[in-house]
Amino acid sequence: MNNRFKFRVYFYIDDCFEYFTLEKGFPLGIEGGVSEPQQYTGLTDSNDNPIYEGDILMYKTGSIPTT
Repeated sequence: MNNRFKFRVYFYIDDCFEYFTLEKGFPLGIEGGVSEPQQYTGLTDSNDNPIYEGDILMYKTGSIPTT
């Protein structure tokens, strides 16, 4: 069964994300600045990368504005 309750936190000191689930629990041994947990939205982008809360997305419509 795929767990849809996935989270991540950003470690400012290490400059990386740590991913975890509810079963695994919040990462222990955290020192320094950490972001608020971001939850997985259940969606993926065109490259099949998971989209989390707070991600900034860009899309192209294919139409060119006319003047």
